[in-house]
Amino acid sequence: MFIGALLSGGAPSYAREAGAAKTVIVVEANRTPANRSHHAGAVVKAEMPVRYGDLNLHDKNDVARLRVRVRRGAVSACEHLDSLLPLEPDTSCLRTTLTRIAPQVAVVIASADRN
Repeated sequence: MFIGALLSGGAPSYAREAGAAKTVIVVEANRTPANRSHHAGAVVKAEMPVRYGDLNLHDKNDVARLRVRVRRGAVSACEHLDSLLPLEPDTSCLRTTLTRIAPQVAVVIASADRN
């Protein structure tokens, strides 16, 4: 798996990796550091790709597996942010990240139902 930290702005994104179109969601956690940080004012992001191409999203058990993978991706991304900015932990990171990614997960599941 890959975790990357970026300095930029923007909304969470769908991932379309080469050869993996429509089989990866990027779980993105972000944090705006406080003024005392050398990154003050920037958005520090950690991204975790979550693959689901091996899942049958018509099966409720595989839908549950996707949700577990997304949660694990969010945990990993938030933990990575905590390691990058150890003096600025964000106790709401997991909740915020899962809330932000929920619509994308819903679209992926709904798309499988239409196919």
